[in-house]
Amino acid sequence: AMIPLVKEDGTSHYNADNSLIKILLRVPSLSEPLTELLLEKLPVVSDDRNCNIARMTVSQLRWMNSLSYDVVITKLNEVLPVCPLPVQKEMIAGLPEILSDE
Repeated sequence: AMIPLVKEDGTSHYNADNSLIKILLRVPSLSEPLTELLLEKLPVVSDDRNCNIARMTVSQLRWMNSLSYDVVITKLNEVLPVCPLPVQKEMIAGLPEILSDE
C-alpha cells in the first residue's frame, strides 16, 4: 500500500510518487483516522533490526497538507516511547517535514 501505483502497461494514473496510502491521506474524512492508525501500528510492525516500515510510514506523512498536527503530536507522544530506538530516530527525523510551519 506504500509502493507507488503503476498500471500494468507501465504508465501511472496518478503521479508515480503516489501510493495508495498517500492518496487516502489526501481524503479529508480519512486523513485523521488513517494517520492515527499508521502511527498506532508502528510499534507492532517494527523491530530493532528493520525500520523500513517506519521509514515508509513517516515518508507517507511528510508533505501532507491536510494532517491535523494535534493528532500527529498526540499519537507520536503515545507510540514513541514504545518503539525501538531505530524507529524512534526515523520518527524524530521526519518531524520537520511532518510538522511544517504552515
